[in-house]
Amino acid sequence: MEFEDAELANDMIRLLGQELKQLRSQLQEAKEGSARGSEGASSSSSTERVHAVEAENADLKAQIRALELEVSQLQLTPAYRVSENMDMGDQLSKKDRLLKKKDQEISQLEEAIKLYKEKITTQGASMAALQERFDEAQSRLKQFRHERDKAGKQVPTSEKEEQHFNYQKFLLSAPRIPRPGEIQASRKELIVQEDTKILLSVSGYQILQFSDKQIIWSDDTISRAIAIRPLHHYYIDGLEGEWEHSVTNKPLAPGQKCVIFYGHKGWSYMGSFECVQVMPLDLEQYKSLPTHMRKYATSRTVISPDHIPAIVSDLVDGIYAQGILKVECLAFRFLSFDGTLNRKLLKDSGVLSSSQGTAISVPGTGLQSKRSADDNPHHKPHSKKSRV
Repeated sequence: MEFEDAELANDMIRLLGQELKQLRSQLQEAKEGSARGSEGASSSSSTERVHAVEAENADLKAQIRALELEVSQLQLTPAYRVSENMDMGDQLSKKDRLLKKKDQEISQLEEAIKLYKEKITTQGASMAALQERFDEAQSRLKQFRHERDKAGKQVPTSEKEEQHFNYQKFLLSAPRIPRPGEIQASRKELIVQEDTKILLSVSGYQILQFSDKQIIWSDDTISRAIAIRPLHHYYIDGLEGEWEHSVTNKPLAPGQKCVIFYGHKGWSYMGSFECVQVMPLDLEQYKSLPTHMRKYATSRTVISPDHIPAIVSDLVDGIYAQGILKVECLAFRFLSFDGTLNRKLLKDSGVLSSSQGTAISVPGTGLQSKRSADDNPHHKPHSKKSRV
């Protein structure tokens, strides 16, 4: 007898076991009956019955052993294992999906790490080049300091005193002369025609233009003024190296006559002036300049500031603060105001006549204004305008 279902085989074993118990009980009763004996039964028939029961009992035991063997073999078959391991298979399938997902995430992370390493390598090379240039600049800065200190020791005391220029005293000592009656703001770029330039140059005048961030005037008048301009420029592609002398500065000397244009909400002709002093400011005088003028000096020192690292701009500020880089101070004394020239300039620029235009007051960027600006934390410098 063969069974394909293990549960059915187990049920059959239980039934046969119960039947075996019944036969054992009957056999026991038969043995007890044969021991007591009875008058109507013969000994030979009792013995035969006992042998029959024992034979049947042995046959049942053999069937039970055969069934147990068949059950043990059935439990080893694939069909039984599939039924038993169905839940385990579902769990393994879920784990496989989870592992595949984790493998994908790990692959993505490895790819991202690879890209970051490449980026770090590239940035490392850039930082190394920048550090090399920074170290070189520091070395040159150290050399400049050494040369400055050496030159300072060699200059005689009397010559040092001659070189000192106090721009504040110069402005405060301005005479109270009347200012021009009408100073017209063009409200746009003031055009100087070629014939006017030729006429001024033939007359010995040099044309200069200054924004409101680089010039200050004596209080309430334009009788005196000082302007600043950087002596050096930092230009990464310069022909003389990264640091070079300012090639845009027009040469000036004391006694030279100039025509000055001033930019503040438009350009204005200020008149004719005489240059009375051209000299670098020392560190104390530089620090006493209005904040907007110091910022102007720093911003004009670096050519194309948007194309260099911020560390270079910080380096320039530090060099000025140490007194290594200097600004050139230009001192001017008012000579005259040419009304005819002013009207011609306004006409050439397409600006209305002075009677129809809007008169503006003298620029409020004198020494008194500088003091007020320093005392007022809400003071803001004027925005930058176009040049002549």
